[in-house]
Amino acid sequence: MSTRHPAWCAAGHRCGLGEHRAHPHRFDADRMVLTRVQSAGGEQYAEVRIRLPLSGDERVAVGQLARLVQLLRAVGVELRGPERRPIGASTPMARDRAAATTK
Repeated sequence: MSTRHPAWCAAGHRCGLGEHRAHPHRFDADRMVLTRVQSAGGEQYAEVRIRLPLSGDERVAVGQLARLVQLLRAVGVELRGPERRPIGASTPMARDRAAATTK
């Protein structure tokens, strides 16, 4: 790991194993935690932890988890940006925004 830390890096014990990590940002009463990370190879990514209540009904809970996976995939596609999307491709979030503005 480089001894030079990016300006956003928390340094100290948060950095290790060849990566740099920011202080975690907590939202919604600590139900969501977002941490900026730079890998040993120099790639940056967001590490996200989410704690969400699930239904006590197993069928409903499985449905909630399936929907969560769909939403997380949509967020991933949206955040990759146009440089990583095929030309002419639209994202689910972009389609939702377009539909909302035409109503």
